Amino acid sequence: MKERAQVLPLPAETTPDQAEIRDMGLDCTIPAPGLNWRRQIGAFNGTELRKVDATQVENFTFDNVSIVEDIKNAFDTGVTFGAGTAINCSTSATAAVEHVSSVLAAGDLYVVLKGSTYYLIQVDEVVETAADNDDYYTFSIKFGTL
Repeated sequence: MKERAQVLPLPAETTPDQAEIRDMGLDCTIPAPGLNWRRQIGAFNGTELRKVDATQVENFTFDNVSIVEDIKNAFDTGVTFGAGTAINCSTSATAAVEHVSSVLAAGDLYVVLKGSTYYLIQVDEVVETAADNDDYYTFSIKFGTL
């Protein structure tokens, strides 16, 4: 029996040790306020992140995904990323991050694997503000476990 992908409910709060992906933060070389947000995500805590390669999965859209195997197939044929570093501009503290994405744009699709759970993430909105650091993404997420 195939498992169905489900929409992931938002948790009340996630601590860093529970997270699978993180925002890569600001480009500290660009003074704030300004358009200094990197608009990238990265995987950590043993998670893998890939971008969906639409040329490898026929008729693949977020709305068309109904089973976990669809997400796994997109992961297996997805575009891989290299590692990077997140920097806290205030403290200069750094954090190693695996699989850092390219710059996110609305409509992008990413697949994430943590253990045996596959996630499909659609970037619905990327809002960057020049006057402050109230930048944010809006995602739609489906997931399932094999």
